[in-house]
Amino acid sequence: MASNLVVDRDILGWADGQKARLLKTYESIIPVGGDTLPQRSADREVAIFARKTIAIC
Repeated sequence: MASNLVVDRDILGWADGQKARLLKTYESIIPVGGDTLPQRSADREVAIFARKTIAIC
């Protein structure tokens, strides 16, 4: 199972509300728009990053 989760900007509000539950499964949550994936990253960039390193939701 993956230890990290990428959350697209479209569902950040949902992820914030579910943070405690998500952190029971994943070690960290990486939001698009953070340091690792800049805001307005193309879907393709997000998908490539996620496939290389983590699970995507």
